[in-house]
Amino acid sequence: AKNVVAADASGTSDVFVKLILGDQHRRTKTIFKTCDPVWNERFEFRGWKGNPNEPFPEDATLRLDIFDYDLDMDDFLGRVNIPLERIK
Repeated sequence: AKNVVAADASGTSDVFVKLILGDQHRRTKTIFKTCDPVWNERFEFRGWKGNPNEPFPEDATLRLDIFDYDLDMDDFLGRVNIPLERIK
């Protein structure tokens, strides 16, 4: 990600992403004190609705919700929807 909103008083954010595909959820590590986080992580989603034998629908979308981590309540920074057909 580049140019993530600075949500903290320090002028940076503590950024993590929730990845959602159907009913499966994953979460990146938090990258602290940056507006240009790089995760270099790999995630696996096991078939549609968690069934490894069920292929993903043609119109399935991977949703990325971007947050600033805080001790009390995380701040929502934005969302990106990526059609699976673009990342196969």
